[in-house]
Amino acid sequence: MKEYLLFDLDGTLTDPKLGITTCVQYALQSFGIEEPDLDKLEPFIGPPLKDSFMQFYGFDEKQAEAAVDKYRERFQDIGLFENEIYSGIREMLRTLQKKGMHLAVASSKPTVFVERILEHFKIRKYFEVVVGSELDGRRVNKDEVVQEALSRLFSGGFVDRAKVYMIGDRKFDIEGARAQEVESVGVSYGYGSIEELKEAGADYIVRTVGELENLLYREVTDREGESFFRSMIPLLGPVMLLILLKRLGHVWFGMTGLLFHGNINLLVIGVAFLLAGVMLKRTARWYLGRGEDIRYLQHLRPESNTQLLHLLLGSLGIFFGMIALLHQTELAHRSMIFHDMIFARGVLMRSFYAEQYAVSLPIGMLCTVVILPVVESYVFRGILQNGLREKMKPMPAILGSALLFAMYQTQPGMALYGLVLGLLLGYTYEYFGSFRLTVILHIMSAFFMYLLTCRNGSSPLFSWPACIICLVVGAFFMVMLAVKKKVR
Repeated sequence: MKEYLLFDLDGTLTDPKLGITTCVQYALQSFGIEEPDLDKLEPFIGPPLKDSFMQFYGFDEKQAEAAVDKYRERFQDIGLFENEIYSGIREMLRTLQKKGMHLAVASSKPTVFVERILEHFKIRKYFEVVVGSELDGRRVNKDEVVQEALSRLFSGGFVDRAKVYMIGDRKFDIEGARAQEVESVGVSYGYGSIEELKEAGADYIVRTVGELENLLYREVTDREGESFFRSMIPLLGPVMLLILLKRLGHVWFGMTGLLFHGNINLLVIGVAFLLAGVMLKRTARWYLGRGEDIRYLQHLRPESNTQLLHLLLGSLGIFFGMIALLHQTELAHRSMIFHDMIFARGVLMRSFYAEQYAVSLPIGMLCTVVILPVVESYVFRGILQNGLREKMKPMPAILGSALLFAMYQTQPGMALYGLVLGLLLGYTYEYFGSFRLTVILHIMSAFFMYLLTCRNGSSPLFSWPACIICLVVGAFFMVMLAVKKKVR
């Protein structure tokens, strides 16, 4: 949970383009260089001026220092105020301060100028600490600025870096944060591109002030301790619909198992779930869109192929291990017994599961390996998990959706598998930010469960050594994922 926020100034809190570029233009003119296109001078926004004159115009150190002096000649009286505060920034700062967040400015611009700009826009009162460079050339590197800001925020004592965000628009801000081992938020509405921020290693990237608000306000929401169960209540409707359909499926098979062929019965259930999916499609898409906005902040940098391989191997290990565990403990067998059996004319009706797996392979695959997993994914990840994510951090949202997915199984034996599968799929969604990937894994899980448990009476997998090996392998690769990147 973050409590300390360090903001860059130029390109993050304010738009300084006109003031900076015209002052650079003024400085270049003193060297006989005419640059009428102010857009070409945008790279000067963010990094230390001296370095920029040397990099972009080939000045030596002495010339660069003279150019900086010329720049400041115009900037201190005119360019300083050729500036605009980004819309929404003032209101955001006010809210963050009111909620108890500790705010600071960490800028490469000289402190004296930073203070005057903050006072000009009437936002100085929101910051406990303001740190910039010195006019004599000291503390110009961003890591030094961040270090000094942290020292002042924590009063020279222990710096709890886990509670800090550095927020800025250029790679220098991100690199400064990394040098001080704090998480960074890149803002692409400033003067650094998304590619620049990704390359620098930003932990989060936002496109607008609104997205920055959403990211930071989630920290505020967590601090206020919103009720887990209260957040879940409005999302229970779609879950209850699927539970009802599943229970009615049991009743349908119990009543008609001797009247209709298994293919017909399973197709009826499949169509019912498909219709439920169509009914919930608009709601699911709305929540998926909201979830995409939330996860966009974290997943602009795609995960590597190595991480995808770790996920695949970890998932397979967990799938096979849990199927073997259910078989060895006979939980799977107990779950396939329809306890509400109905007697008709003295004949014991066949159970839901016995009838389900008596169907032909194509029908069984279509209904239990495609339709049900897709509809369940839309409800439990698309609607439920995304709905929870709007009000809480990833781990509670993952747990909430997994618990309801376990309850949805309706048979105690399968509840354990449902809980583990729900946790795996929820974690995958947050880690990779891909709903499609969770659907694929859900289908894979149903495929292996269908073939191994229901269509094969025996398998080399059904042994305690195989069960333990698979679970250990699955856990190992999931730990490898967690070590690479944390889902907070």
